Amino acid sequence: MRMTGTVTKAAPLRCEVTVFQTSACPAGCGHQCAGCSAARPFVVAADSSGWTLAAGDRVLLEHTAYHPLLMGALLFLLPLISGIGGYLLAHDAKLGLNVFGTAGGFLLGFLPALWLNRRIRQSGQPTYRIVAVMDMPETE
Repeated sequence: MRMTGTVTKAAPLRCEVTVFQTSACPAGCGHQCAGCSAARPFVVAADSSGWTLAAGDRVLLEHTAYHPLLMGALLFLLPLISGIGGYLLAHDAKLGLNVFGTAGGFLLGFLPALWLNRRIRQSGQPTYRIVAVMDMPETE
């Protein structure tokens, strides 16, 4: 997953980048016309090792922690599969607790995603790295 952003604070190894969600911009201008004033930027910390950056540089960021498809599978597919499994186990027990088996399996399916999210947050490492500098401001 790649996205563009603007460097707000530059440091040798880590910098802060302000990212606008360009999919929320109807005009495709990158938030230059203020037509999508409802869109709010978010700030991410990025690994800037190997790049000489200054505030105002536009950069291309890439997610580094885990593959987004893996996260999507953990968040959506695993709870679905474990919910169906919980239903089938409760149905085989013939206790009439199909709803509780389904809910229990569904909730157990979220545990790996919650664990992985907590692990990423506690690492303190930037989850984005700078892939390229889009355009450098001209110096006079």
